[in-house]
Amino acid sequence: MGDEKPCPGWALPPGGAVASARWARIFCRLPLASLVLPIDRMPCPPASPVRVRRRSEAAREALRARLVDTAMRLFREGGERAVSMRLLAREVGISTMALYTYFPTKAHLMHHIWTDVLRLACVRGEEAAAASPCDWSRLDACLQGFLTYWMDHPDHLREILRAWQADGDGQGPPTWFHAQCVQLDQLLRPLSSPRDEEVRMAECRDQILTQMLGAQMLLLVHAQAPRATRQRLIENTTRTALASLRARMNPEGAAGA
Repeated sequence: MGDEKPCPGWALPPGGAVASARWARIFCRLPLASLVLPIDRMPCPPASPVRVRRRSEAAREALRARLVDTAMRLFREGGERAVSMRLLAREVGISTMALYTYFPTKAHLMHHIWTDVLRLACVRGEEAAAASPCDWSRLDACLQGFLTYWMDHPDHLREILRAWQADGDGQGPPTWFHAQCVQLDQLLRPLSSPRDEEVRMAECRDQILTQMLGAQMLLLVHAQAPRATRQRLIENTTRTALASLRARMNPEGAAGA
C-alpha cells in the first residue's frame, strides 16, 4: 500500500501519509456532539407566510343574519330544543368553532331569537295602530295587535315567557325586551302633558307592561279556548289597561268622574 499514489486532484497534508493518519485518529476520537451543528444554529429555509381567511365586516354581518334566520326557522319548527349549535352550524355550512365566534353560547343566540320574535309582535301592533285616527285609539290598536300575535303563536308565547322567567333579574324586563319598551314610550309620549315627569312616564309604561304580561299568561292558559273567547279577553285587557292609564295620567278628571 505504500506504493499507492493519491488520486488526481488530492494533495496530502504536510507530513505526508503519517500526518494524515494522525489527523484521522484524532478526528475519530472527537465526541459526536461536537461534529453536529446545534439546531438553533442550523440554517432554516424562509417560512412561507400563513394565509388566514378573514371575512369582511359586510360578510360577517351577512353570515350573522343567516345564522339568526336559520335559528329562527329551527325555532319555529321545534321550539328552543330544536336550536342546536351543532345543527345550526351544519345547516349554514360552517364549522361549530366558527359559529362560536359569532355566538359564544346558545344563550347569546337565543337572545337574538327572542329579540326577533318580539320584533314581529311589535310590528303586528304597529300595523294595527297605523290606521287609527287618534293617539288613544292608536295605543289601543297597538296593544290589541301585540296580544293578537301571541294568540296566533302560542308556541312562541310559551318560549318567551320561559325566557322571561330565566333571564329576568327582578328589576324589570330582560334586555331583549327593549323593543317593546321603546314602542310603548313612543305611543305614550303624545298622551302625556309637558309637565309629566320621566318617572311618571316610566310608571305608566311599567303598568301597561304588567297588564300585557298578565294577558299573555291568560292567553297561554286558555290556548285551547275558542278564538272568539280569547279575542274578548284581549279586548277586555286593553280596555282595562287604557282606563287605568287615563286615571293615572289625569287623576283630577278621574276623581271628578
